[in-house]
Amino acid sequence: MATRVDTPGDMKNHNGFTLIELLITVVILGIMASIAVPNFGTFVRNSQRSGAYNALAGTINLARLEAIKRSRVVVLCASNNSTSCQTSVTANWNDGWLVFVDENGDGVLDAGETVLKREDPGANGLTITSSLGALISLAPRGRLRDQGTVLICDGSDAEKAMALNLWVTGLGRIATDSDGDGIVEDIAGANVTCQ
Repeated sequence: MATRVDTPGDMKNHNGFTLIELLITVVILGIMASIAVPNFGTFVRNSQRSGAYNALAGTINLARLEAIKRSRVVVLCASNNSTSCQTSVTANWNDGWLVFVDENGDGVLDAGETVLKREDPGANGLTITSSLGALISLAPRGRLRDQGTVLICDGSDAEKAMALNLWVTGLGRIATDSDGDGIVEDIAGANVTCQ
């Protein structure tokens, strides 16, 4: 039985990559990754801001509808433990929030009052604050006692901020950049500021 031995001329018939082809492929992949990674990070942060905005807007709509349906005061409050409201005027809503039926109208979640929704903490790095403080109270007809702005910031860059302007009617609208400077305006028409 004869054994076949490959000669140098037969090596051309073997499939594979040369070292040069492999290096070129790695360089191209590196260039593509260096372009994609920063854009992916921006996409993730934008998605987190939008998610926080949508969760908050949905919760405010729920509170308004429940106030009308139940003909009771419904409170949306910042909460860092999912069982009670924060009392600080500068509460960080990013810690989470609660919606409850405030049977006695005192703005405090008392034993026996119905909790309608609990929202868990949001994404790290976001700061959610409200010009209305730690409590947003909706009257039995779904109206707010005061109007104000809920601000969602990603660091101190106001150009990356999102805001929800809340009207006395209880309706919320996304804040817009009406003057074209790249920064959205609060309910009073002034540029928002992130800290």
